Amino acid sequence: MGHRYLQIDLATARPETLVARLLQRALEKAREAHARSDGAARVRDDSAARVRALAQSIDILAELRRALDLQAGGELAANLERLYDFATDRLISAGATRASGTIEEAIRALEPIVEAFSAIAVAQPAAHEGAP
Repeated sequence: MGHRYLQIDLATARPETLVARLLQRALEKAREAHARSDGAARVRDDSAARVRALAQSIDILAELRRALDLQAGGELAANLERLYDFATDRLISAGATRASGTIEEAIRALEPIVEAFSAIAVAQPAAHEGAP
């Protein structure tokens, strides 16, 4: 039953809300991978979970990048593209080198944009109250 509600929620959500949720999930997965770094991934299962978390964060960022309309979005879309590329590059590097510092760089780059999109998503319904 919960799956059906999720489908309805996703189908009716505003685009900025969907972007905010996806960015939040990408950030959560980057943080999860970071938590499994720095010697925390001593057990094979932890290493596998770290790699899965990195891959999920990278996949989300790739989808967000593909969804950008660089023509219509202008400078904002171009800046988001650069941010997504930077964070993706840092996460890929972290996967290749097992260095947690590169994950931290991706997290620091994503945090302000996650906060911004979350604030926009929360403010949007209030801006449309009373509209037909």
